[in-house]
Parts: sequence; C-alpha cells; structure tokens
Amino acid sequence: MSGESRLYQASHKFKKLNGQKDSVEFAQIIKIDSQYTATVLRDIWSADGNWDALLTHQFNSAITELSLMHFRAAAEFCQKRFVEAYECQLSSYKAFLRAFSYMDRWGVYPLLAMCKDLYLLSCRADRQLAELGQPATKLEEATRVITQGFSMCMTDREPVLSNSRKWGTYHLANLLFALYLRQKAFNMCNSMIRGIKTSELPALDQFPMSDQVTFRYYRGLLAFQGEDFAAAKEDLGFALEHCHRDAYRNKARILMRLTPIMMIEGIMPQMRLLRKYPAIMALYGGLARATVQGDLR
Repeated sequence: MSGESRLYQASHKFKKLNGQKDSVEFAQIIKIDSQYTATVLRDIWSADGNWDALLTHQFNSAITELSLMHFRAAAEFCQKRFVEAYECQLSSYKAFLRAFSYMDRWGVYPLLAMCKDLYLLSCRADRQLAELGQPATKLEEATRVITQGFSMCMTDREPVLSNSRKWGTYHLANLLFALYLRQKAFNMCNSMIRGIKTSELPALDQFPMSDQVTFRYYRGLLAFQGEDFAAAKEDLGFALEHCHRDAYRNKARILMRLTPIMMIEGIMPQMRLLRKYPAIMALYGGLARATVQGDLR
C-alpha cells in the first residue's frame, strides 16, 4: 500500500466516525500524539520512505481537510518543528469548526481534544519563536480561535438540551481561563464569567464535577485577586471539598489562596496541614505560629 493510499484510508476513517457520530473514538484519534496517528505516519513512511503524501493529498471536504492537516501537524510535531506543527493544527482546527457547526453534542469531545492540542502547541511554538528572537504570538492567536469554539457551544440553539453543544461550555471556559491567565488577561476572564452568567445554560451543578471544581477554582481565584474574599471563600471552599482526594497539586493550589482568607477570619492552619503542604508552610507557617503565640516580633 502506498503512502497516498494509506492516507486516503485514514481520511475515510475520519469520515466514517463523523457519519457514525462516534464521539469517543473520534476524540481519541484526533489527538496529535494518539497511537492511531503514530501508526498512520509510520505506515506512510514505511511505504514511501518520506511523508510526501501528506503534501500532495487533496481534500474535498472539511472532514478530509481536518484529517490531512492533523497528520501534517503530527509529522511536524515528531520532528520537533513546533511552529509548523502549530500552523497545521490551526488549519485542522478551523476545518473542524466548519464541520462542528453541523454537529450536536457528540462533537464536543473531539473539539476539546483539538483545543487542548492547539493550546499546548501554541506554547511550544512561542518558545521556539522566542529562541529565534521572533515575536511569540501563537498563544494569543490560539486563544482567539478557541474562543470561537467556546461561543459555538455556549450559544448553541439545539432545541433538545440533552443533544446540545452547551455541555462543552464549562470545559472550554476552564481551558480559556488557563489561556487568559497565562497572558494576564484578567479582564477577559471576568468578561467570560459575565457572559456565562447571562447565557441560557443548564445550572453549573448539572455539569461533570471536574468541570464544576475547575470553574469554581478559577472564579474563586479571580475573586481573591479582586479582594472579594467572601465570594473567593465560597468558591475555593467548594473546589477544595470536591477536589479528587488524590489531586495533591490541585489541592495545594486551592489552599494557597484559601488559607490566607481563613487566617483573616482568625482561623489558623493546623500543623498537620502545614506539614502536608510545604509550600503553605513556607508562606504562612511563620505568620500562623506568631499569631497563635501572640509574638508581635
């Protein structure tokens, strides 16, 4: 089988999964580091000794385009050419958005997978550009196009709520929080929160707990920075209470903001908590000890 034939076969698989609305497998194979992607690239190389088929193959639909550009992105990624990989992933993502406008809820999981890869590639691309002394603008660009997918979820008009793309809103919002905060765009975070508050979404408690915890952590973080300590305490407290018991690093992040709020109210962190989280000990242990002992020095 030639590389061209193998690529045609792979593109047909994407079309088939799209026709079957197979959310799980579509989301799995669209990941840039998926085993399926690696197998296709290996087969093309074994057949031709190069990846020229990726450059000559034609596409005649959005699904074909997104699949081809996905494999191009993966090939560039394998060669650690992250700027080129990002550009191909961006083309694949834009092709997916065209198809996504005709999808219902099943398309949310592939969308999330593509957005996460676009985010990670934009960060790596910017690092390479910075090393070359060039403007690092890919993260900012990725944020803009991921926002398009977020808007398509939040404003979906599917009449059957169980089939609506709205169910992807909070997951994408959490990804955008990470992107905005990385760029210190706090105003964008607050604008997004206001947009969600005024939209016709199902109640937050109807979404997966992971979405709830992450969203309330970010909202609490922003309230903390805005010195709205009552709102921050409520959101961060919820995030800590419902955070997965084995998520040590996430709990440490939550406690980094929740601890000083509790100390303001006169509730000092217990020694067993300080021992469990050395970062909390380093920041607040001395102050807590001095407060309990009444040591003004």
